[in-house]
Amino acid sequence: MATITIETTDTTESWQALANCTGIEPDLFFPALGGDPAAAKAVCRGCVVRQHCLDDALARDEWSGVWGGYTAVERRRLVRRRQGRA
Repeated sequence: MATITIETTDTTESWQALANCTGIEPDLFFPALGGDPAAAKAVCRGCVVRQHCLDDALARDEWSGVWGGYTAVERRRLVRRRQGRA
């Protein structure tokens, strides 16, 4: 079972405490190969810390699960697009 634990350097209030996914079973965010990520993405939709989550996953090279509303495949595409602009 995967866990959603993200280290942060924020000394005031952890952005994770504000996340929509707080208290939700982590397995939802790690669907089986070929599984539907729609339920996980629905939790992310409207989350006030969605961008923090995505940025953190990209910084840690997290290539499994749904982070910041993006699947691993979508994050790879995002990275390639960003690298193309650099």
